[in-house]
Amino acid sequence: MKTLKLDISLEGLNLNDDDKVKSPSQLCGDVIKNVIFAYGMRGQNRGLTEEERRKFYKISDILEKAEDSVELEDDWMGFIRKCFKETPLIPDNLLRRVEEKIEEVKDR
Repeated sequence: MKTLKLDISLEGLNLNDDDKVKSPSQLCGDVIKNVIFAYGMRGQNRGLTEEERRKFYKISDILEKAEDSVELEDDWMGFIRKCFKETPLIPDNLLRRVEEKIEEVKDR
């Protein structure tokens, strides 16, 4: 199991009105889910495999209930890392803070 901390700082971020009412953990979860969506939309074979979809559903359910951190299976954390590494993303300060939290999770 891996512990992913979701307590990002919102200071200095230019958030839209919908995001301003969300907690840091909700925003962090939204970014992770959006990156997984973007991962699924890359390349010619758009979409996620059945295994990837199942991981997404489990990760999404956990992130919906999260407060300051979540416990993730090792392969779920690996999938999140894979999505962030293999998906072309436009740099953004919110994305940067989420990536930093993902990088903080130590491998064994």
